Amino acid sequence: MIQLGNKIELEGFEDIEPAAQIIVRKMIGTLARKIEETKGAYEKLKINKTATTVSMKAEYAGNQIEGSAEHNNLFFAISGAFQQLLQ
Repeated sequence: MIQLGNKIELEGFEDIEPAAQIIVRKMIGTLARKIEETKGAYEKLKINKTATTVSMKAEYAGNQIEGSAEHNNLFFAISGAFQQLLQ
């Protein structure tokens, strides 16, 4: 598991190459700020990657929102899952 700050947890991202990890971290940081701007401050954001699927869960006080997307390109899968969280 990779921890970004104290509110974001990444699981399954340990096996991607270091250059892609840097891009993923920056992308998730930017998109997490968009979630806070539109949905409010979250307590925890958990992102899980399996072979071609990325699933996300944002936990708020007493409730949570979830999203997931499947794509062969990791960056498109991350973007698709975030779009579901923003709906």
